[in-house]
Amino acid sequence: MIHGNNPKTQAKVYKPPHIYEHIMSKTVSASDLEKYAYCPLSWWLSRDQSERSEAEIEGSEKHRKEEGKVNEIAIKERESQRLETTILFFSFMASTISIFGMILWLPDSRVMSAILLVEALLWLIFSLYFLTMLEKSRKNRNLLERLTALTAIGSIVVAIYSLGFVFPKNTSLAMIMQISALVWLMVATTILWKESHIEQYVRKQRKKLDLPDGVIVYVDMDNESSEVLESAKYGLRGRPDHIIERDGYYIPVELKTGRTPRGPLFSHIVQLGTYGLIIEDITGKRPPYGILKYPEKSFEIEFTDELRDIVLKKRDELLRDLERGEAHRNHHRPGKCRACSRRKICPERLD
Repeated sequence: MIHGNNPKTQAKVYKPPHIYEHIMSKTVSASDLEKYAYCPLSWWLSRDQSERSEAEIEGSEKHRKEEGKVNEIAIKERESQRLETTILFFSFMASTISIFGMILWLPDSRVMSAILLVEALLWLIFSLYFLTMLEKSRKNRNLLERLTALTAIGSIVVAIYSLGFVFPKNTSLAMIMQISALVWLMVATTILWKESHIEQYVRKQRKKLDLPDGVIVYVDMDNESSEVLESAKYGLRGRPDHIIERDGYYIPVELKTGRTPRGPLFSHIVQLGTYGLIIEDITGKRPPYGILKYPEKSFEIEFTDELRDIVLKKRDELLRDLERGEAHRNHHRPGKCRACSRRKICPERLD
């Protein structure tokens, strides 16, 4: 779990009016809040899924295809990471066997063995020191992790090499070990070739889909296999299209397949802000921003205290309408009504 220490994330939590507290056990979905922010009556009518328009069905299909591509990239990236680990293992084994075989060509030297054991102990001490620093420090964690791993591996390698000087000279065994090392290296090279092709494919697909940098840690496939993220603290739930981990933060990305507006739509901002609050509750760290991705342009939406309050107030208004069993149009914009997918069945539409 990630715990944030940004003062902005420690702001006082918005509390709902007392009259809504008895229905706060019901979590509100981000998609419902998006529809409600567009128009409460449109949201109310959308609860009848049998009245879905052709545009909505077509949009959902496009959405599934796009997320399928993102999911494929995530799978390929995880496969690439596993192959990288395998390459390191085979390369390490090839190097170790080869050097150990070379030592067997040399004459006995107990003094050299003792020197190498002392060096291994020093490497181990450095490893423990970096590990201690890693536990205490919140900065330079990537560097400290690499140094800890490097010194730990170095200690093991030097200790193994020191044992080689204890054994007598054996040219036959040395030759066998060199051949074995060559086989290990050939396997590592084959895996490297496969990993490079996967990496090249992922790079092209990321560029094609205009994906932001970072590790894909969550993808909504719009089915039961996709985990629903939920915040008991804020009474919210939802499934972001995908989440990118970048610099220790989890950045929600919401994909919109319709027209590209000149600026991000208010209802979409509310939906994205909902995901920000859910992630903040789950990880203990508020994302600095989220991304709204339209077909022709993307927008970064900052997650501020003001946006948090807007999301929670919209949640309360939705719960109020749900409690009283009705909702009404909240605008006087004919253009908005004309763009609404519920226009044909709306009793309050503007002509």
